[in-house]
Amino acid sequence: MKTGLHPKVLIVTEDGFDPTFGSANLVLSRAYSDAVSSAGGIPITAMDIRTCSEYLEFADALLLTGGGNIHPSRYKGLVSDMSDLQGFSNTRDDMDFTLADLFVKAGKPVLGVGRGAMVLNALLGGNVNKHLPELSAHASDPLTGGLKEILGERVSFKRVYGWGIKTLAESLSAEAVSEEGVIDGFSHQTLPVKGVVWHPERELDGNPIDLRLYRWLVNSVK
Repeated sequence: MKTGLHPKVLIVTEDGFDPTFGSANLVLSRAYSDAVSSAGGIPITAMDIRTCSEYLEFADALLLTGGGNIHPSRYKGLVSDMSDLQGFSNTRDDMDFTLADLFVKAGKPVLGVGRGAMVLNALLGGNVNKHLPELSAHASDPLTGGLKEILGERVSFKRVYGWGIKTLAESLSAEAVSEEGVIDGFSHQTLPVKGVVWHPERELDGNPIDLRLYRWLVNSVK
């Protein structure tokens, strides 16, 4: 961490719409900014894809947040039905993938949660499972590698998604795998990049907020 300075964490927002004025909005859940602040970082938001290079220069780390489906073309897939495009936004895909590519290539810390983990995996050559098999609402995955160092032997969370990681990118290591064999978390083999499909910044059905991955993101800034 930079001495005397709080690392600046860039957070990707969601597309929104204000029906009162008929205008496009950018939306960010307070849970993300609160988590970054509580972990010791300064949350800032990405607003304009034309300034991605400036964001890279200004920000110390990147947080890729949850959201709607990624377009199948991003992971060499096909649209089989309209459910594949639930919540899809081309501007959001463009922003996520552009920033993720820049920050990964620069070697800056990146954390992907929910959709953000799928973005990282697809960016690096992995594939997305659009329709997961029937899974229990709650998961308790054993952990290995970097995730084990941060979170301990096991992590419990509520599944709030119907899609997930199908094939993991070669540069990533699976470190949270369910009993059904679904990959729920990973780390990059050489870079400060991690992704988890759950949302540690949210309190869901008795699972408390867990800031340890957000502290990892902030403390990984050099």
